[in-house]
Amino acid sequence: MTMRAFAFVWLFALLAAPAAADDSAWYVTIAVHVDEAGGKPVELHVAVPADDPRQTISEIEVKARGLTSDVIDGAEPEVVFRGRVEDSKRVAVSFRVDRVPWSTALPPIDPVVDPPREALEALRPASLYPARSILVREFLEENVAPRLAGEDVDVLRAIYDVIREELPYDRKGKSLPLDVLRRGHGLRIGRERVFTACLRSAGIPARFVEGIALSSSTKRKRRFWNEVWAEGTWHPVSLSGGWRGKIPSDYVAVAADGRRVVRSLGAGVFTYHVVVRPAPPRSAQATPSPAAAAAPMP
Repeated sequence: MTMRAFAFVWLFALLAAPAAADDSAWYVTIAVHVDEAGGKPVELHVAVPADDPRQTISEIEVKARGLTSDVIDGAEPEVVFRGRVEDSKRVAVSFRVDRVPWSTALPPIDPVVDPPREALEALRPASLYPARSILVREFLEENVAPRLAGEDVDVLRAIYDVIREELPYDRKGKSLPLDVLRRGHGLRIGRERVFTACLRSAGIPARFVEGIALSSSTKRKRRFWNEVWAEGTWHPVSLSGGWRGKIPSDYVAVAADGRRVVRSLGAGVFTYHVVVRPAPPRSAQATPSPAAAAAPMP
């Protein structure tokens, strides 16, 4: 083969090669298995991530497998499946997520004197974030207040440090915040919920976020963190993950403030898992759909 022919073959192979995947772009499939419905009506709500400064969601596809499906837009997007299931059923929601690197210096965060409207909901107590509970207030008074009196530290940092020291992770622990406070240890989700409740009790707007870690090898890839209000915007901070301000590049926020990635309002029991695959850059000529890129559902 002449040098000119070799160069031509090499150039052709280079141009024909598929575009390399971008580690900030992914196809995600949330696959749900419903069982034991006994022919009764089922209603499944599968959360879809919302667009925000850190992520853009597109190319949503639904596999309803005989059920009806409705894609709900808005601040809390989701897909709702309805129908009757005799034996078992598998449904799925797929989408593309493009991540934007995000890192901010976390400012000193103290109680908000005059919270704006968008932060008011993140101050209210809720069943999963019992900010007015006596247990929560006693925990703050006994453990956090002394640190604020003797050190030059903002309220968020004091609460963060105390919970990490006084309420360690226990894989056999509890997920509800009051149970974690009573036992002195808990699951990651339970400790993060305690963090939310304590922040709200102290007057700091905080909203609990459930998301997925794209690089995780676990079935559900679940991660938990909070967003706190300061200086006119929301700042991510995770007590259970041990980071403040710089959200990991593979995290995708899916649901907030008590919403779950998957929830059921009908008959049957469900399990779900998350499948991810790298997506090609937007500039690629041929972009496969999320369903084509995702692994087949078992």
